[in-house]
Amino acid sequence: MISRLGGALDRLVITLLSAGFAALIAVVGLQVLARNVLKIPLIWTPDVAQLLFTWLIFVGAALAFRRGAHYAIDLVPDNMPRLARAFDLVSDAAALAVVVVLLRYGLMLTQMRASGIIGSLGISAAWGYAAIPVGAALIGAFLLEKVAIDLTKRRA
Repeated sequence: MISRLGGALDRLVITLLSAGFAALIAVVGLQVLARNVLKIPLIWTPDVAQLLFTWLIFVGAALAFRRGAHYAIDLVPDNMPRLARAFDLVSDAAALAVVVVLLRYGLMLTQMRASGIIGSLGISAAWGYAAIPVGAALIGAFLLEKVAIDLTKRRA
């Protein structure tokens, strides 16, 4: 059941990332076209591109976590499965520590920047920083799925 929920969240996240990446390409393309061809500077495009890029990084990191796309080092030979499972649990604990730090300090940073305004867009600067706790929450959700899978492997 948890894998089905993880799969549904994976599909939602990849859809949002695809739309965000398409929007980033369109905004940067518009910026290049306006500046170099039309000779019209659009002051809002760099800020929108930066916001999109920030969100793509943190949400994309969560998806990469679920798919095992982050760098990993095999420390244990294949003929030592019990030790490998123990290392998996240590790895999960380390990931949880990262999630807690990103959530706690990401929320604090978002709250501190809430009074700031992105001048060209007229929106709160918190929108850029909110990607940190949102990405951390997604990693946390995917970590729950991973822990459930690791514990199931351990019992088997």
